[in-house]
Formats: sequence, structure tokens, C-alpha cells
Amino acid sequence: MLDNLSRVRASAVVRMKARVRDYVITYRVLAITDNPVTDDNIKSLREYFRNRQVVQVFRRGRRVRRRVSMVYELDGRVVRVGLWSS
Repeated sequence: MLDNLSRVRASAVVRMKARVRDYVITYRVLAITDNPVTDDNIKSLREYFRNRQVVQVFRRGRRVRRRVSMVYELDGRVVRVGLWSS
């Protein structure tokens, strides 16, 4: 993969980084809960988050920043009582 390395102009790097924002990012989560989780609970979450904008709050150094992201789809399954995976 790293066989074809070459020097590029800074403008090419800027264009490439700008296109990265258009990619879809997939997160995998394993959630452990104290309450039982059913398939109906996951169906409810799936419907709630479909095509919804969410605000992520994160810390960058001392500053607290906010980023608005789009959740296109949420899916999951019950692994066992109190444990689900998405």
C-alpha cells in the first residue's frame, strides 16, 4: 500500500482532507445496561435516530467544542439480557 509514495503539493492535501468530510463513518458499540433490553427497545432507538442530527460535545485541550453530525442509521441486536450490540 505504501509502495507508490511521492511528493505532492499542499493544495492537493487540502483538497483530499476536504473530501474526507463526505465519507460515512461507522461506529460499533457494545452497551451493557442494568435493565433488560428487548428487540422493541432497539426498534424504538432505530426509529428515533434515523436521519437525525446530533450534537457531539468534546474537549480539545481546555476548550469545549461542539460538532453537529448526522446519524443516518442505527441498528443493533440483543446479545443477552442487559447486553446489546450495534
